[in-house]
Amino acid sequence: MESSHRLARKLLPACLVVTLLLTLAAADRAPGRVVAVADVHGAYVEFVALLQRVGLIDGSRKWTGGAATFVQLGDVLDRGARSRECLDLLMDIERQAPATGGTVIPLLGNHEFMNVIGDMRYVTPEILLTFATADSEKNREQAYKDYRDFLSSHSGHAHATAAPVDDGSLVFQHSLFYRQTRRGSVRRAVGPEQRMCTKNTRAFG
Repeated sequence: MESSHRLARKLLPACLVVTLLLTLAAADRAPGRVVAVADVHGAYVEFVALLQRVGLIDGSRKWTGGAATFVQLGDVLDRGARSRECLDLLMDIERQAPATGGTVIPLLGNHEFMNVIGDMRYVTPEILLTFATADSEKNREQAYKDYRDFLSSHSGHAHATAAPVDDGSLVFQHSLFYRQTRRGSVRRAVGPEQRMCTKNTRAFG
């Protein structure tokens, strides 16, 4: 018994050192500050000012957030004429942040989704001009040709799937989103009145 006590007394300092090292290592892995911003909508001057105020970028628009995590909750585009500059800035700091242990997480909002599917109701001529290049007209013509070629080669499939399937129940009664949680699963169905993602349903995962 006494030898066991002597062994325990000898091992105790080593155990304390190991515990201290593990604690310090865990502290190094602890998440840093989290900043979340939504609905920029092309307001470039205000976007820059906000990022500078919270210490994520400097006067040269370079990442100064260290190990912070910046979450952009979507809707960078549309409405404001400087949407392109907001997008470029977001992509720049996304590339810069990892060098100091930081992270930039851009999420897609409903306006990004609308642009992807061709819904341009909030895209002004001024915004379009900022994305134009010398090849824009040629690219547009080629894209339209590719689209027509795609339709002609898939006409059979298009006709076969154009009619409602089982009164729409196959499409509209099944979940569009799925996430596994500790308490079970979360499902979100899409119906005729929910044809587009909204801010309340876009950030699963």
